[in-house]
Amino acid sequence: MSFKKKEMKRKKIPARKKEVAPADVSLAESELSENLWSVVSFEECIASKLKYDDAMIKMAELSTQHVAGLCIITDYAAARIGN
Repeated sequence: MSFKKKEMKRKKIPARKKEVAPADVSLAESELSENLWSVVSFEECIASKLKYDDAMIKMAELSTQHVAGLCIITDYAAARIGN
């Protein structure tokens, strides 16, 4: 059998999912509950110093007003964006 045929017959092995350690999960949950999230649009930082849940609510409100380019980022990242 030629090299190309052997290559074609190789079975694809599914990638293993990365398991998250319990310490990582608690860290992520604590960061989500801290006031360190901002809602930004294409044009500006709209709100900052929010908990992640509050940022999601703010983003939903703005979405109904058809504000374009909404996303949630950390306050640190938002501070690096020029207004």
